[in-house]
Amino acid sequence: MTKITPLIMILVGGYAVYKGSFEYGLWVNKGPGGGFLPAVMGVLLILASLILLMKKEAKVAYQRKNFAPVFAVFIVLLFIKYLGMMIACGLFIVAWLKYLEQYSLGRASAIGIGTTVAIYLVFKVWLNVPLPTGVLGT
Repeated sequence: MTKITPLIMILVGGYAVYKGSFEYGLWVNKGPGGGFLPAVMGVLLILASLILLMKKEAKVAYQRKNFAPVFAVFIVLLFIKYLGMMIACGLFIVAWLKYLEQYSLGRASAIGIGTTVAIYLVFKVWLNVPLPTGVLGT
């Protein structure tokens, strides 16, 4: 059962390599094209999946933490739609540190706010990247 995920990831990696190499253009005008990064990431995904396939299986006990990243992604995507990228990411960082990493609320909040401010400064101010604002317009 644990071998299914690496096999699926090998297929996803192969698809990324194919799309990056043949449809987006791996190398264009003496430089990397739009397909360079997807192709490289596809190769890395294939290699990582092959390593996982070769590892011996270890019994892993069910833990709530095992599924937390999956649920967190869905919650953040929902929050991005309504609250915007910056607020959703800030809340995600604080919640993750508080409930899964067992940080104190003060420390988790400080790290969350600091990271959110750094992301804002780099992407919104310095690089001028348009980020999703959400329904509330934040």
